Amino acid sequence: KEVQAAMKEVQKRINPDATIFWGTSIDRTMNGKMRILVLLTGVKSPYTIADRADLISLGKRLGMSDEDIGIEAIS
Repeated sequence: KEVQAAMKEVQKRINPDATIFWGTSIDRTMNGKMRILVLLTGVKSPYTIADRADLISLGKRLGMSDEDIGIEAIS
């Protein structure tokens, strides 16, 4: 139920033409919390990350350091 609620929230906030792929993972060390991975296509946004330079630029706009970002861009 929680995953469905999260996905409905994502759907409300994106372009209706976007395609959504999602999945969950179970990690017993997360103490009852869930992690949802959402992949979107057809999204046009200033927050879309196409490469590492975009990732760094977005992080700086959000006031984050490279360490705060904590992910690698795949290009």
